[in-house]
Amino acid sequence: MNRFFVTVYAKQADDLRRLQKHEFDVFANTAKRVDVETRPTAGFGFAIEGLLSTAQIETLVGEGYRVMVEDTVEARSNPSGQTVEFSEWLERMKPPLAKDRAVRR
Repeated sequence: MNRFFVTVYAKQADDLRRLQKHEFDVFANTAKRVDVETRPTAGFGFAIEGLLSTAQIETLVGEGYRVMVEDTVEARSNPSGQTVEFSEWLERMKPPLAKDRAVRR
């Protein structure tokens, strides 16, 4: 089964909470309020990230959510088996993490 990293957009915070009934793989700590005037999220003031299958994405779209597909699981995996020390990985991650924190504020 192909799975995709996605961002799910909802109109209301309660809509995000209703996602729990599906028991989909959404990442609660990524739930946030977004600028409702920004395209393609116009009118959708809340977002959460997750890892969903095509069928799960179709279910949410059918219920009125807007879903932006980011990457496949394979695109973010490490198929080469290369590893890196945690301290080196952390140094590499500092710029993206700083940018992400700035965007979330």
